Amino acid sequence: MESNTKAINSELLCDAVVKGIEELKGEGISVLDLREIDSAVSDFFVVCHATSATQVRAITNSIKKEMYFSKFSLTLKIKL
Repeated sequence: MESNTKAINSELLCDAVVKGIEELKGEGISVLDLREIDSAVSDFFVVCHATSATQVRAITNSIKKEMYFSKFSLTLKIKL
């Protein structure tokens, strides 16, 4: 039963991340579902791109806002 709860939470987290990206017009959003890979360190991997470093920072803040309102806590790893 615990694995079902984990899957639901990871899907909700992924949805919140994508929503945060879409709000600030992140481009080329790709969601990789890694749940079938036994050695994966996460359930999902979300990638997007933006037109400037300023937009990347704005998208990061938008994702943080979505996490706050969705009651998730996380550490973001942003690659500029």
